[in-house]
Amino acid sequence: MPRFFYHATTMENHKSIMDSGYIKPSSGNTYTNQIFLAQNDRDARLSVWLRHLNFQNEQVAVFKIPKYCLKKAFITRGDNHTGLCNGPVYKYSRPIKIDNEIYTGFVNVNINLPEGVSIARNPDGRAGFSFTQEAYDKLEMA
Repeated sequence: MPRFFYHATTMENHKSIMDSGYIKPSSGNTYTNQIFLAQNDRDARLSVWLRHLNFQNEQVAVFKIPKYCLKKAFITRGDNHTGLCNGPVYKYSRPIKIDNEIYTGFVNVNINLPEGVSIARNPDGRAGFSFTQEAYDKLEMA
């Protein structure tokens, strides 16, 4: 288990977290009443970027949470949250109190894609790649 866990969120959610003093569990398509935590900030940023942002140059808040701030009994693996993470993803089923031990950083998220490739949302809100015909033809030739 890592020494630190990372939780990323939108700036809107960051304000709500700071106002309440807690990162609170939420529910989605693949989970119920959980907080998703990554073992590195890159995976945390990638996860929030794919699920919640408009894809380019939006600011993301990342919480760095020491392991000792969490109760081990409430940490489980959550690998079905996203398949793009380099390391394991974890779920935490209790609110996490924001205090002086938890650090917050902010970063603008961008992704470099090949020419003719962009990111689009499906009608259900999931992110996916969109290809121009020229980019698709190059992909088939590779």
